[in-house]
Amino acid sequence: MTSPLPIKNGLNPTRVQVPMSEGAPIKAIDFVSRLVFTQRHRHPEDNEDAVRQRFSDGLVRFDDGQEVAPDDLVRPGISINFYRRPAPEREVPGALELIYEDNDLLVINKPSFLATLPRGQHITQTALTKARVQFGISELSPCHRLDRLTRGVLMFTKRPEIRGAYQTMFDRREPQKIYEAITDLPVDPPPWLRKLMLNTESGGLSQHLCGREVGEVNRGGSGTEAKSFDEGGDPVVSGATNENKAITARATTWQSEYASQHNVRSDKTSLRGETAAGTTGRVDTGLALPTLDEVVIDTPWRERSQPTTESPWVLGHHMVKIRGRLNTYLDLDATADNAVTAITGVRIVTDTVSTSAPTTRLVWRLEPHSGRTHQLRVVMRSLGLPIVNDALYGFICTDALLGRATDLPSPPFAEDEDFNRPMGLTAAQLTFTDPLSGELRTFRVPDKQG
Repeated sequence: MTSPLPIKNGLNPTRVQVPMSEGAPIKAIDFVSRLVFTQRHRHPEDNEDAVRQRFSDGLVRFDDGQEVAPDDLVRPGISINFYRRPAPEREVPGALELIYEDNDLLVINKPSFLATLPRGQHITQTALTKARVQFGISELSPCHRLDRLTRGVLMFTKRPEIRGAYQTMFDRREPQKIYEAITDLPVDPPPWLRKLMLNTESGGLSQHLCGREVGEVNRGGSGTEAKSFDEGGDPVVSGATNENKAITARATTWQSEYASQHNVRSDKTSLRGETAAGTTGRVDTGLALPTLDEVVIDTPWRERSQPTTESPWVLGHHMVKIRGRLNTYLDLDATADNAVTAITGVRIVTDTVSTSAPTTRLVWRLEPHSGRTHQLRVVMRSLGLPIVNDALYGFICTDALLGRATDLPSPPFAEDEDFNRPMGLTAAQLTFTDPLSGELRTFRVPDKQG
């Protein structure tokens, strides 16, 4: 049904029915006050005067559009409509980048740290709310969702009458989605990866990472300093001998740098909500540096050939997400897979997006054939190659990944997140047959040259 109140500041009005359990009519102002004052994330200035102002401004309505007076008695089963006032939120920097727009669709490059839809503590700082305001289109509606920490291609419909066709297409999992995941170089690369390292070193790194420009690596020209590799293909750290270079490589992984920036302890105990003696507030993220064992389902990844589009790694898992538990875990005893992911490529780049200094890393091309919560993050962690700046799966021990332990890392709260360290997962490409025109369409995160 059409709301009697318009979308305001990118947000839909709230429609609430007086519950039958109320048993008797209730004053409208008492009912709205109850809803406002029990709102979990409420603006501190949303007080009794603000509630009364809603009625004075005619911003409390019945479904038929009639204004509701404060002393009107509202029977159980009757709905009223009004605007909630969200709590202040930390601003996610930057405008939304437009990828494509026509009469039906609007496609953006969603940044990290921005939820797709208003929910919980994220109301104004969401892709939907910001897109409605930035582009001036109040009827925008997302066709699909991206996790808050994932950046990349996000598509909206512009008109309610076409919304269902596109959302149904995604519900049926018809579009092909390609993601790119950034990981560190492994300490002991297999022969095909060593060869790739040598070839990359010989030609210089001039690729572009997930739609963002990356530094160029060459031998004596301008740009980032060239990385060196030994004859076996392992990266050589300045001043490191063959005997200690693997240890040095492990010490310079993204987890170590992340830990140093977030006061991370060296054990595996979760400290969510715990404070040190004599202090107040949250002083420790509870992130630890576990051993990142590979969870071998079929063949260890180092024993596989290089993944390509023609010869992908097709990885099947049974994933379980329990309400109230932070992580998705793997059930190795399940008789059937419910999550399938194809890894169809890997390349070496200089990452300047996810780190404070240019760093040589791998970018894996992932094609999920299911849509489990945190699926790609779990897949990469199961290989022992967690995605860069993944504060949950980058620090989770193997027992917890398999559901055998309850001690979990405690990622930073939203207000403590470092916007300069986005998680290295990008929804890089979306391809589908348009349900209205029959046209094959592809949207990609744009490359930025220079």
